[in-house]
Amino acid sequence: MKKAMPYLLLAIVCLLAGRFSAVFPLKGPVTTSRLSPSENLRAVLAESPFRFIDRNFRIYLEDLKDEEASQTIFSSPDEGLPIGSERFLWSNDDSRLLLVGKHFCHVHPGALLTTGEYVYFLYDVATRKAWCNSTQQKDLPRFGKAELEESDYGERLVLQKEPQNNHEPPVQAALDQP
Repeated sequence: MKKAMPYLLLAIVCLLAGRFSAVFPLKGPVTTSRLSPSENLRAVLAESPFRFIDRNFRIYLEDLKDEEASQTIFSSPDEGLPIGSERFLWSNDDSRLLLVGKHFCHVHPGALLTTGEYVYFLYDVATRKAWCNSTQQKDLPRFGKAELEESDYGERLVLQKEPQNNHEPPVQAALDQP
C-alpha cells in the first residue's frame, strides 16, 4: 500500500486540478467520428472521462492501416455544452480534417459560418500542422477563409464577415467565390 500511495496522491491531485486525463491518457465516450473519403483514416472526438465544470475533449486520428501510427492530434481547452453538436469534415483528398460545431463557447467571432456553426479546428494530415479558433488556445494559430479555401470539403462553407460597427449586419463571405 505504501508503494501505491504516491501514485494515488498524484491521481487525486490531477483529478482535482482537472488534468487526470493528461497524466493518465484515458479515452472517454466518443461523441463523433468520421472516416476519411479513402477510408484509410478515422477522426474521433472523445470526451474527457472526468468532467467537473467545463467540458474537455480530445481528437484522435486513427490510421486504419497502421494502428501504431494513430495519434492524439488535439486536446481542447475548456469548452461548453451540449456534447455532440460537432461534426468532422474531411477534404475530398484526405489531406485536411475540419471540426465544426454550434456550441463552442470560446471561439473568435470571425470563425462563424452562416449555418450557425463555428470552424473550430483544422488539421493538415501530411504536415501535421494544426490551427484552432479557440480564444483560449494560444499554442496554435487561428485560421480563416484562406486556409479553408486550400481544400474542398464537399460542401459550401460560408464565413460571416464581422461587422465594421455595431450598426452593420453581418455580411456573407463565400469561400467558393474568388
